[in-house]
Amino acid sequence: MDEGGATPPTMTKTMAASGAKAVPIEPVGRPGSTGGSSRRSSGRVCIAVRATLLGFTLLGGGFVAYLIASHPPRPDSLYPKCMLHQLTGLHCPGCGTGRAAHAALNGRLVQALAFNPVAVVLLPVVAGVVLYRAGRWALGRPVGNDLWVDSRWVWLLAGSLLVFAVLRNVPVEPFTLLAPHEL
Repeated sequence: MDEGGATPPTMTKTMAASGAKAVPIEPVGRPGSTGGSSRRSSGRVCIAVRATLLGFTLLGGGFVAYLIASHPPRPDSLYPKCMLHQLTGLHCPGCGTGRAAHAALNGRLVQALAFNPVAVVLLPVVAGVVLYRAGRWALGRPVGNDLWVDSRWVWLLAGSLLVFAVLRNVPVEPFTLLAPHEL
């Protein structure tokens, strides 16, 4: 109980029974902070650090894109091999993505579509969303915790990938064009 006779809402029954008083907790600033100016400068430092991290990430992504563009995928290359295709002979929705990325980065868009049409469409969209959100994060702007899409779209995408995976393994003429192939 406090002097006014009311029990503060944060006080537990144990504290009330022992007669202990609840003391409000004041927010504590950073050691040595004197007010608003240091908060503004620390905000600038935070944005500078985030922008630097984003810059290094973009530099690394550019290096990976250069490696994909300059080293053609061959059976003896370092490109990852599809475990599903190696074990079963079936093509998963991702089969041909490395070859499609190599062809697209070298300006052969039709060949990239022949390797994996879904990857050619989805990879730029995913890269754009990631870059947009990373840029907002680096500038200290709200990013949001939403996925930007309704769950129905996620289920539609998952179902479409499943249908694509099944159709590209059907050994009948129009569907064989969905499997990765050279033009």
